Amino acid sequence: MSRIRKQVMEGRGIPAHMTSRQVRKMAYKTLLCRDWFDEFVPMMRCPSLWEIAEQIRDELSIARLSVAESDRAALSGVFSNVLTAVMSTEERLAAVPTSARLLRIRGLLATLQESGAPVPSEYRPFLSTLKGLEGLGTAHSFEAATVSRILQVYEAALEAQVTAQEEAFRQLRTFEGSVNRLLAPKRLDLISDSMRDPRLGLPRIHLDEKTKKGFGILSSGERHILTLLFSSTHMTASDGIVLIDEPELSLHVDWQRSILTELTKQAGDRQIIVCTHSPEVAADHQEALVGLHPEDWTPPTTHPDDEELTLDLESE
Repeated sequence: MSRIRKQVMEGRGIPAHMTSRQVRKMAYKTLLCRDWFDEFVPMMRCPSLWEIAEQIRDELSIARLSVAESDRAALSGVFSNVLTAVMSTEERLAAVPTSARLLRIRGLLATLQESGAPVPSEYRPFLSTLKGLEGLGTAHSFEAATVSRILQVYEAALEAQVTAQEEAFRQLRTFEGSVNRLLAPKRLDLISDSMRDPRLGLPRIHLDEKTKKGFGILSSGERHILTLLFSSTHMTASDGIVLIDEPELSLHVDWQRSILTELTKQAGDRQIIVCTHSPEVAADHQEALVGLHPEDWTPPTTHPDDEELTLDLESE
């Protein structure tokens, strides 16, 4: 056991992105399984449902902080940018009609609200004046041109917020989409739930419009799907290899046909190698299929003699 602990402490075979807490949990599971089954058990990197929920919660928190920092950076320059816009005589800025600016701004606000992100309080006084600007449909007057330039500042700030949010939640949104396509009508709503109420804690599964439950409510097949999708992006390096043996276990035949497609969406630059007995798993990936047949395997021609076997047994 001391050798295994030393291996874990030295970080051999451990992905660099794992936190010290995750490493300790992995070490505990590995030591426990090797105590039960023997030293041949590899590093136990497969996460539990609780660990998946904790990791998702932490990633949501990091993403929210990233978005908040981007918002502060964008809003800190709004006042000076408005003054610059008022003073500007650049024809390109003044040439965009106020109505077009307002349409873009409403579209950006709708994008933020659909994701569950609250509209920053700094924008509220500005939003209350939008309706009063409807009459400035052209940019031919000095007043309309000035308003158009000011609106461009807020449009740019909102675009920065949308971009920052998309980037911060990109991996989580991909994971959420794959889970929802496979587990429908059950669904995850990670980003919206987190943005609406950061104090929610561990993520929940939406059973219907009113009912949310923890991951423990999932069936064995649903848990298998959640673990496979999560592990494909969190248990290896960003350009590593994902090895999966018999992913069809506990999966309905419809899930078997879809699981590899969804895994490739999670994998990024990782290579996925799957061993399966299910024709459904490989049905949509014939171009990547490699068949293994018994006649391709040649048994070894040499065997240890009885004396060597006896010596081996006596030495144990």
